[in-house]
Amino acid sequence: MLTVYTATHCPVYNRTWNLVAQLNQHHPQIPMQVINLDDPEIERPSLVIGTPTYMWNGKIIFLGNPSETDLIFYLSKLKAL
Repeated sequence: MLTVYTATHCPVYNRTWNLVAQLNQHHPQIPMQVINLDDPEIERPSLVIGTPTYMWNGKIIFLGNPSETDLIFYLSKLKAL
């Protein structure tokens, strides 16, 4: 599962959503969720020190937005594609 932690106040918030939308459009088989840490009901995991943070099965794979190419390449190495 790809989990992306973001926050509305993050300067690259829109870029994060665009990247997630592109990934979902081109690779809908990848299970993913986007978690907005501005939601008071959400508890921030201790590993998440900034946004955006991309995690695969609970392990950080990117701090900040990667390029779509880098994200797809990394996920393909994990056999997520």
